Amino acid sequence: MRGRKIALVTSLLGALAFGCGGGSGNDDAGGMLGDGGGGTGTDAGMTGTDAGPGVDGGPGTDAGDTDGGRLEPSCTDGEQNGSETDVDCGGNMCDRCPDGAMCVAGMDCVSAVCTGSICTAPSCTDGVQNQDETDVDCGGATCDGCADGQGCALGTDCASGVCDPSMLTCVSAGCMDGTRNGDESDVDCGGSCGPCGVGLACGEDGDCASGYCDPSSSTCATPTCTDGARNQDETDVDCGGLTCTGCASGEACLIGADCLSRVCDPTALTCSTPSCSDGTQNADETGIDCGGASCGPCSTGGGCATGSDCASGVCDAASMTCAAASCMDGVMNGAETGVDCGGGCAGCPDGGMCTTGTDCASRVCMGTMCVSPTCTDGVRNGAETGVDCGGGTCPTCAAGGGCSGPSDCTSGVCDPTTMTCSSAGCMDGVRNGAETGVDCGGGTCPGCPDGGPCGTGADCASGSCDPTTMTCDMPTCTDMRRNGAETDIDCGGGTCPACSPGEDCLMGRDCSSGICGGGSMTCNAPTCSDGVLNGTETDIDCGGGTCSPCDPGDICRRASDCSSGVCDGTRHCAAPTCSDGVRNGGETAVDCGGPCAPCFSPPDRVLIWSDGSTDPAATAAARLGATTVTSTSTESVFNTAFDAGGWDIVVVHSASNGIPDTVRDRALSHHAGGGRVNFSYWDYDANFSGSGAVISAAFGITPTDYGVPATLYPRSGAPTDLFNLIESFPPPIDPTGDSYIDNGDTFTGAGTVLMSVGSSTGATVCVALGGGRTIVNGFLPADFPSDDGDADTVPDMVELMVNQFAYQMGLR
Repeated sequence: MRGRKIALVTSLLGALAFGCGGGSGNDDAGGMLGDGGGGTGTDAGMTGTDAGPGVDGGPGTDAGDTDGGRLEPSCTDGEQNGSETDVDCGGNMCDRCPDGAMCVAGMDCVSAVCTGSICTAPSCTDGVQNQDETDVDCGGATCDGCADGQGCALGTDCASGVCDPSMLTCVSAGCMDGTRNGDESDVDCGGSCGPCGVGLACGEDGDCASGYCDPSSSTCATPTCTDGARNQDETDVDCGGLTCTGCASGEACLIGADCLSRVCDPTALTCSTPSCSDGTQNADETGIDCGGASCGPCSTGGGCATGSDCASGVCDAASMTCAAASCMDGVMNGAETGVDCGGGCAGCPDGGMCTTGTDCASRVCMGTMCVSPTCTDGVRNGAETGVDCGGGTCPTCAAGGGCSGPSDCTSGVCDPTTMTCSSAGCMDGVRNGAETGVDCGGGTCPGCPDGGPCGTGADCASGSCDPTTMTCDMPTCTDMRRNGAETDIDCGGGTCPACSPGEDCLMGRDCSSGICGGGSMTCNAPTCSDGVLNGTETDIDCGGGTCSPCDPGDICRRASDCSSGVCDGTRHCAAPTCSDGVRNGGETAVDCGGPCAPCFSPPDRVLIWSDGSTDPAATAAARLGATTVTSTSTESVFNTAFDAGGWDIVVVHSASNGIPDTVRDRALSHHAGGGRVNFSYWDYDANFSGSGAVISAAFGITPTDYGVPATLYPRSGAPTDLFNLIESFPPPIDPTGDSYIDNGDTFTGAGTVLMSVGSSTGATVCVALGGGRTIVNGFLPADFPSDDGDADTVPDMVELMVNQFAYQMGLR
């Protein structure tokens, strides 16, 4: 359209220039207007005569179009002309053509795409940035996201989902960009990023910190024993381990406790079907391989639910264990001829079954039946205390006859020791003869004790008989006389307070110390070796602060009374455990070391920079169980990983001429900030890049060269032997024969000396700094790749690195 407008303006300007009078004007430009006067004008176009002479603006008559009547091309004339590639579009003058119009190049088309001389609709594969694309064939609302480095306006324009707002270019996906991209299952977690929390999206169990991805919602969930997945410490799906119920027969297990049957096949590691010979109480067994409906009855002590589970037929309701057959269990068992009678038990009543007279209460068995006793049957039976005597129904027994009390005896005296009748005497426990009291008084027996009956003073041991009460005067424990049962004045004898050391006694209970001396029969002072609980002791000869601490099981009042340092809630000394909060039982620290777990936590995340030489650090970290080990010789990779943070140990090992300054500075800042660093280098004293002095100054060491690689030894007198910690191997570690001109440094200055070269007393080659969290080695681990002094197939340098990492994590 711009071409046509220019032609019209030119024509109008020409007419204005020549239309001033009656003369004629020639318009070489082919204008439509003639002379402005009364004359005629002839031009290449139309000729017109105005209405009158000399009058401008009068009407005129065109004589005709002498050049064919064509106008200049325009972008609105409905024709393809000029530079147009199609009607009124394209070319260098008109607007671009729509889809389907003719074209010569992409610039002729609205879509900027000319294919086969035809304008085509834009697409995401046409190699042109069109539509709302932010770069060629990518970005915008229609096309796929752009690759890293291509243009963008928003994160949605990028395949990574991240658009750099300052550069307006797409950047790589990362685990801290706030966008779900890469192989992440949710924003910045899952896939190769850290695990996701509960409720976040996941694709597999490994995406989740909980270890369980719920397949129904594809979100991380807390594992349960009903989620249909094998997780937690389950040995099979939703069973086994410490949390879930036991597994059924055939399901996977590690130990018997993982199984409902309590039996785990150690070869197949599957739960076995219960049997009566598997050595485990399972199925409906009430004891191990016994009881229940399937197995035989249990012997004494075996578990039971009812009497039928027991060989004795008796299940103790309190302990639910089978009781031994007894004569009071209400069951006919053992050798009994009736329920709880005969066969060694009490005799059966009249009418009961018997095999001999001993099976009967009457001691008379006629045939197979017990019969009533008589006083003439020649057998001790019925209520008789002796054969056909005693018991209240038969005559009293003579001396030597059996008795249960004085009334059974003719003498009226039943010896309580032998339960036989004896003659009357002064020691028979019976008041008889001329006695005024039991075995006292009467002139024939000793005088009665105070309070005993008496007729005269001669009947009393005290010589005094109260004429009013006719009793001997009663002794007291405060009468300042040794009388009654007292073993010394007002003490001992069981009725008065115990006697003090040095006072007379007859037995230990007479003494406050519990010790009555042998020949002297006097009370001894308590000691810690007298075999008696006395003094301040809490148990026999131990505890109380004066004697040695007590052994487990002994009585205590406080922890100091016990050798284990633990007095439990029942006031008994407990045996040492690895969870009692006390350092005991050979532990090297409270509840760790010795027989308990080691006193450190192994590293979980280890970052390693190595210059590419063979280095054992990554193998050692994995051997300790680290879950994240990043080992690289690329400066940028190390720096990016370091800056992400969270590393338990940062390792810098270099056999090259220099360490990149950014790597060096990050490692030194990690040490200065309280982190753990394991540093191995060969040239602290010089360094080709000038870093040696920086490193030495940061660690506070003064290095000195040693030539070719030398043997490594644990330093004599070091507080920790790095050759015998988690891994144990014999010194020395020999180099492979590497012969660089300058292959290591020894140190003086700061740090705890741990290793030396050449011998156990040689120059220092390894020190610990920062309380043990940083180790500086003056040797190169790469120089010792294969030495295996203990022949365990693990290189000694790998084992040394394991021990160094463990030392840095707190194991000493």
